[in-house]
This record gives sequence, structure tokens and C-alpha cells, in this order.
Amino acid sequence: MARYHHLDSRYGRLPAAAIQLAIESVRDATEVLFATAELSASDLLRVARSVLEAERLYALDPALFAEPEQPARSDWTLACMAERFATAVDQLRERGAPQAAERAALQGAVLLRRVVDSSTRSPLVDYALVLRGLLAVVPGQPRERLELQRRVLAEDLHMQRGAHALDVMLDIGISHLQLGQHARGATIITEVLRHAPTAAEPHIQLAHALAQDFPELALAAAQRALLLAPRTTSEAQRESLRAVIERTRAERSHSAPAAWAPVLRLLRDKPGKRVKSALPGLCESLVPEIAYVHAKHPEPLPDPNALALLRRELQSLPCPMPETVQAPLSASARRS
Repeated sequence: MARYHHLDSRYGRLPAAAIQLAIESVRDATEVLFATAELSASDLLRVARSVLEAERLYALDPALFAEPEQPARSDWTLACMAERFATAVDQLRERGAPQAAERAALQGAVLLRRVVDSSTRSPLVDYALVLRGLLAVVPGQPRERLELQRRVLAEDLHMQRGAHALDVMLDIGISHLQLGQHARGATIITEVLRHAPTAAEPHIQLAHALAQDFPELALAAAQRALLLAPRTTSEAQRESLRAVIERTRAERSHSAPAAWAPVLRLLRDKPGKRVKSALPGLCESLVPEIAYVHAKHPEPLPDPNALALLRRELQSLPCPMPETVQAPLSASARRS
């Protein structure tokens, strides 16, 4: 089966085999036969067109796409170019070039931001993963991070049925604390922990995220995390929790804000039974702003004339293509 450069991506939502099938069905004008609940015939056309665009532009330096005044590109093309920056970041760090790696990360962030802000939705792109990737490389101010976290939550509820909703809600609660909105942050964190009272991971996440600014909460979270940590938890993870406990025990204040009382009580008391409620309703009640996150609409379909050209171009694509390639570095990265 022919292989293309852009099938496997950390920002993709479809397996490579499904993308390959989409390309071949459109090329052979059989997309109606291969339509599924996951990918309609229209989506198969969108997939094939986006992959073709990304293939056409593959030879270009991805740094070109991070420059202003660029022509409009599909979300998939931009996500693929951002992926190449992410690969370059890993390579540069391995070579001991942290400044060049940071520049490459910021260039990739420019592309991810364009994917997030586009008005259209590609069937190829996992927008929650794009948003998480953007959060990972852009330090940002707490308000900016909070806005992105809300978009992650809305996307996760829309496309993943809330698979990561509690993790994202915990991040949102932490952001509210960092903004000084203690009552709201504590309310969100309390509800997340009530829905996962015996899970170590959210407590570990809380302990490390709050260790610097909120030692009282971090101490209680780290102590609970150590008690809940499963046997599979590595010794390194346990040691990092012990380090949080040691550091925050010395730094904690004994006059915690009153708004923290529900969280501290939950962390210090014996774990209760898990609360069960519909995640969409819970998220909407605690983070009502997600109702105002701008909705993307499907990418337009090619008109009949463009569709005939698309089929011909797919038929003329050179193949087979290599499965793995080195991400070219921009000139600025190579100079470092």
C-alpha cells in the first residue's frame, strides 16, 4: 500500500489506515462505497484534499509557514508543519542547542495557534491535542492559559465525550487559584476530586502544580497522593512527592484562605465514595464559559471541477514514499 509523509501525527484523530483508505477511495472515485459513520463521503473528500495539500508543500521549510502574510492553508497542513517543528525541538535538545529548540517550539506554536483560531474543522485534526500542544509550548499569562484550557474542555466534550474532562477541569481550577479567584478555583478542584476520590493521578497533578504558590494545598495533595499511589508507581514518582511534602511542610502558612476549606477537608479526610454525574452537565455548571467557545464549521467541499482535478492529482502522486523522514530545520535553527 502506498505511503505518504503525513499520515501519522501527534495531532491527528484518525489512524493512518483510515487516511490511506480515504485517499485511495477518492482517487478511484469510490468514496461513497467506503463512507462510514466516522467518515462520511464528504469527509473522505476533505481528508484527501488536505493530505494532497500537505504532500505538495512537504519539501518547503516549515519556518515559511510561521511567517506572517502566508496564504490560507488547511488545518491539517499547518498541524503537520507544527509536528515537524516538534520533531526538530527534540532533535535540537538532544544536540545540546536549547536556544534553537526554544525558537523552533515558538515557531511551532504560531502554527498551532492558527489551527486553533481557524473557522473550519478538519476531520483529520484532533483539536484537543492541538490545544494541549499549544499549552505545553506557550508559557502565557494565567488568563491566556485559562482561555485555552476552556477551549480544550469544550473540544474534549464535543469530540471525545469528556474522556479527559476531569484532567482539564483540574487545570482550570488551578488557573483560577493562580488568578486569585480562590473560591471558584477551590469549587472546581473539590468537584473534580469528589469524582475521583481514590485516583492518585489528579492528586499528583495537584501537588506538583501548586507546590510553588500554594504549599498548604500542595502538602495535603502530596500526602493523599502517596497514600493512593498504586504499586506500579515508580520510586522516582514517590520520591518527587516526598520532596513536595518536605518542601511545602516548611513553607506552608497556617492561615489558609477560608475558600480552601472544602478542598483541604476533602484531601485530609478519609476518601469518600465516588460521585457520579453526567460530565457535560458538571462541566457546563462549573465552567459556563465553554458555551461561548467559538464553534468551527466543516471545511467546504471542492466544487465538481476541482474534484476532477483532485482525483487526477491523487493519481499522479509519486509513491511509494518513505514512512519516516527527518524534519528539516529552519535556517535560524541550523545556525545554532
